[in-house]
Amino acid sequence: MFYYDKQLRSNQGKEFVEIASCANISKVKLSHFERVLRLIRKSLSFSKKQKIVLALFIPDYNAQGAGVLATITTGKYSIIKSLVMIALYQVDAFTDKIFGGNPAAVCPLKEWLPSQTMQAIARENNLSETAFFVINDREIELRWFTPTTEVNLCGHATLAVAHVVYNHLNYQGTNLRFLTKSGILSVSKTVDLLTLDFPALPPRQCDCPPLITEALGRNPLEVWQSEDYLVLFEDEKTIGEIKPNMELLKELDRRGVIVTAKADRDDFVSRFFAPKFGIPEDPVTGSAHCTLIPYWSQKLGKTKFVARQISSRGGTILGELKDDRVLLSGRAVTYLQGLIEI
Repeated sequence: MFYYDKQLRSNQGKEFVEIASCANISKVKLSHFERVLRLIRKSLSFSKKQKIVLALFIPDYNAQGAGVLATITTGKYSIIKSLVMIALYQVDAFTDKIFGGNPAAVCPLKEWLPSQTMQAIARENNLSETAFFVINDREIELRWFTPTTEVNLCGHATLAVAHVVYNHLNYQGTNLRFLTKSGILSVSKTVDLLTLDFPALPPRQCDCPPLITEALGRNPLEVWQSEDYLVLFEDEKTIGEIKPNMELLKELDRRGVIVTAKADRDDFVSRFFAPKFGIPEDPVTGSAHCTLIPYWSQKLGKTKFVARQISSRGGTILGELKDDRVLLSGRAVTYLQGLIEI
């Protein structure tokens, strides 16, 4: 639908009025807006000094929409600039209640924006991850951005994208294929769970860097490394009490630091810190469990786990080690739906 926001100098206020419709957003051109502007100018009466400022747009929550900013006076209309409207969803992942789990922003696109534009959007969203995707014939191209950089893998934002595709874009299948910088990733859907199929990232044991002890304020039992450092402590209470020095953690040579211990209930708990990438503490981290699941599988002699990430928001991941893959299952809920104007 076309809409306009009418602001009169006579302070009559704002009206939000449907004035025309267009069946296929992909065929919308500037001429469509010009035709609507002419209709508006003919349908309204003006005083000599009156000017109407309009934001005229076609929302499309499946991908980019289109719009113009324009003015109309007694004798003419003038288009100030063209607008691109991008759908935005904010989804809480690895939870079944809003305000829990890990929030991610999701933006469906018809075609890729410049990387610097996507990075600017992620910085403006200021969430741990913003995911952008383009649907092709055989798969979905997917990229993830923190507020400061693009990353190669993100679990909770992938879960959020799958939630949007299934629940807002009305995809009817049971499996999704994502083409990413980490290769092909898949997500399957059961009645109430989404399951991510990710590569396992098993860690190897290493000496404890002095910075870890200094940054975490205590001596760990073990230190392992993969894409992140995995640091083992005595119990769940210790994990919850850690107050890391984020500036020191930025100096480490890995993406981030996972702290973990055997859980009081369930199988294990963890927290994840990645200040180097603009994420002081991530609420629930799917990609960290690509390392945690192989580690705890070796330690506990099992392949299926109930894992809790005990950040302030908290979340639960059902994990399984299957050969060289990690299956991560969870739920997600939509917090908001809107449009970005660029």
